[in-house]
Amino acid sequence: MSNMDRKKKIFWSFLALALAGLSVWAVVSQSKELSMKQMLEMVGHSDPIWFVLGIACMFGFIYFEAQAILCIIRSIDYSRQQSRGLVYSASDIYFSAITPSATGGQPASAYFMMKDGIPGVTVTAVLIVNLVMYTFAILTIGVVCVAVRSGLFMRFSLLSKILILFGFAALTVLAVMFILLLRRRKRIYSIGKWGISLLGKLHIIRNVEKRQRNLARKMIDYKNCVDMMYGKRMMLVKVFFLNLAQRASQITVTLMMYMATGGSAAKASDVWATQSFTVIGSNCIPIPGAMGVSDYLLLDGLRDMMSNDMAVKLELLSRSLSFYSCVIISGIIVIAGYATDKRRRRSKS
Repeated sequence: MSNMDRKKKIFWSFLALALAGLSVWAVVSQSKELSMKQMLEMVGHSDPIWFVLGIACMFGFIYFEAQAILCIIRSIDYSRQQSRGLVYSASDIYFSAITPSATGGQPASAYFMMKDGIPGVTVTAVLIVNLVMYTFAILTIGVVCVAVRSGLFMRFSLLSKILILFGFAALTVLAVMFILLLRRRKRIYSIGKWGISLLGKLHIIRNVEKRQRNLARKMIDYKNCVDMMYGKRMMLVKVFFLNLAQRASQITVTLMMYMATGGSAAKASDVWATQSFTVIGSNCIPIPGAMGVSDYLLLDGLRDMMSNDMAVKLELLSRSLSFYSCVIISGIIVIAGYATDKRRRRSKS
């Protein structure tokens, strides 16, 4: 890792911490009576069964992505251990949370896959396939919520509605782009060849023709890899449902915390749908972890169902578990995975 890359990671980590602090302060300021003592009392008096189920759902967010990635890898004859799948998933979640627009997630996941001997072209195809299914999973949840709870969407403020609609539009565009990346390979090759030629003319790189030949060979490998995946429809269906389970498990954390703190079963589906709309509206905001935006959307949706103080407490509790705790645990898994790689390299040398 270069000094510049290290400095960027440190910068985004500090920025993420600052945004987290500001987000919590902004939410807490919505309630004049809220204190840390009250929050701890609420946790202490919560139903332990629902609370444990919420923790399980939080872990499900890491687990189901790991299973989706391993499922794709195994379909193209690369078998990896469950523990490595957790590292691939955790690195995606952790670095997505501390970089704008989740730009660091896939490269971090790719880094560990390539360290495990999976070719870079294959890794690219695997991550794009998973991103397609991930995006379709979020859109599916959103469409179902609109169809079943359209009245709930209308209760959001004008700004929230704009954010949610923008999220739908952005996710749709992303889904189309990812599919094009998988199917329009000639266009990708043309763009890559043009880029190499331009860099050569600017004297930034040398051996232009050799690099273009290497790109052509890699595109053949990429095509073969993607064609192999597309020929395995049951695998694609399974990966879609694993991504659906991943998103649903994260959304369900809020529902579990609502029930743990004495929530009404009659409003349970509304709480789940509100968190779903929050995910849609915050998913494409270019802020690390969508911090601040997620808090605003969820509070806006919850205030029609409960008192302001209860909405603030539920938002803080569910966000602390589904996002902050998940990111910390993912970071620990990444550190453990990196340490394992270093020990493995030392033993080989």
